Amino acid sequence: MRELTSRWILIPAAVVLGTLAMLAIRSLDHNRGDADSLLTGTWIATLGISVIVGMSLLGEELANGRLSFYFVRPFAPSSIFGGKLVAGILLALAIQGLVVALIALGLPSIAWVDSNLAARGLAAVIGERVFATFACVVLGMATGIVLQSRTRWFILDVAGITSVGLVTAWVVLHVTRMMREGHSGTAGVPAGYDDQVTVLQIGALAIGVVGLAIATARALVRGRTDRERAHAALSTTLWPIIVPSAAAMLLATIAWL
Repeated sequence: MRELTSRWILIPAAVVLGTLAMLAIRSLDHNRGDADSLLTGTWIATLGISVIVGMSLLGEELANGRLSFYFVRPFAPSSIFGGKLVAGILLALAIQGLVVALIALGLPSIAWVDSNLAARGLAAVIGERVFATFACVVLGMATGIVLQSRTRWFILDVAGITSVGLVTAWVVLHVTRMMREGHSGTAGVPAGYDDQVTVLQIGALAIGVVGLAIATARALVRGRTDRERAHAALSTTLWPIIVPSAAAMLLATIAWL
């Protein structure tokens, strides 16, 4: 409740942002399927807000010592982490819902015709949004701990981010090329390649999100109010999960190529 009430100003800000975007959209001409680009672009932008919300949940309170206020009360570390995570997700979803709903009001009915969003099930679309919001909030919480702790473990984080980033960029580049060749009918593309890529993407994303959640929770449980210990628990838990997973994704991609 504290996390929600202390950030109430974000709700009217989302209403203002969504209203301005709706007015701007109503002044534009739309073609069939424009809902895809407009709503997807807006949703991606609001995911950035989800990361920012997550960054304010743990890192700042770890740096200024406010976490000690929770630990002197009869709260388990898991309860503190769960409460902050749930509050962050609810707030981020409320912001996204307000902005997207207002923008949808600005779209003429023709924009929905033949759009991918209209063709897909509502449950699938909402499920993706909730999962992505969860991932962004957890990412923000982990990032907040790293930035606010200011410890030597930052070197390990930089090395891990660099290695995983290079592997991901290489995989995305080659997967995109292979899928483009497959769609254009080029010979040599493995059968069922699109399905294999989808499984690879979902698996890599799931491992990354689960790893972030476990590492962030362990940082709070093991570190409590100690910034050095919290950052150490985060880094030593996260990268032994993420780096081997990235290496496995690289090897799988090379095998398919």
